[in-house]
Amino acid sequence: MAAAAKQDTTPAQASVLDVDVVQQEPYVIYEIRTKIPVPSALEFDAVIRARYSDLLAFHERLCKELGNDPSQGAFPSKMWFGNHDEANIEDRRRSLARYFGRILKRETAVRSAAFAQLWKAENHPPPTAAPGR
Repeated sequence: MAAAAKQDTTPAQASVLDVDVVQQEPYVIYEIRTKIPVPSALEFDAVIRARYSDLLAFHERLCKELGNDPSQGAFPSKMWFGNHDEANIEDRRRSLARYFGRILKRETAVRSAAFAQLWKAENHPPPTAAPGR
């Protein structure tokens, strides 16, 4: 089992730069900034702005595509009440940072159709050459 997990990690792993809240009314928008190394000495900096419901749909697509939960249970649970409470927003922000930190270490997750769809929905530019490479 450990060998399979090792094969699924990228040598130069992707990372979460930051998760922030950019809007709170009428709904909360989370901004996830990531850095993802790709072949040919390029890096892809993605900034994803999405509501929790959009991120939950992404997580469900990713789990279905991969056949398991690549975050090992790190996706924050749905709240029925208190979505706009400051403490709950901060807790969810930290949980999303952990979640994306875990899944970005999995090459199969980073290269999945679910991730491509999430990036495409945000109209991200194509990868650019990384500084200093």
